[in-house]
Amino acid sequence: ALTQVHHAKESEDARPMNVALAGPSGSGKSTLAVTLAAALRHEGVRVTLLHQDSYFRLPKPASYWSTPPEHDTPAAVDMERLAEDVRAAGRPPPEPDEAARGAEQLQIVLVEGFLLLQDEPLLS
Repeated sequence: ALTQVHHAKESEDARPMNVALAGPSGSGKSTLAVTLAAALRHEGVRVTLLHQDSYFRLPKPASYWSTPPEHDTPAAVDMERLAEDVRAAGRPPPEPDEAARGAEQLQIVLVEGFLLLQDEPLLS
């Protein structure tokens, strides 16, 4: 379904589609995101995957079950850096040749995390 939606959008502009998977900790977002990214790549879609867990300000716990309560708050995540990385992923590569740029440009930026939909700069 995302492949069909993206092909319709592709005719409108060359920016990639941003797709966010959000939900509570331990709900399977990372597993779904990895599976979805692999399926899209198998269909020939150029996709990148960003995990909100990579943006923790505090050391990442060994497992979800050992996560201290302060990790489940907006202050625990560098949302500014995540938002900038989402924007940067959507920019075309700095190639002077138009054909080379189109061949490398991402089609979908897939982001997964538990606080994605509460962050206004990330949504814009």
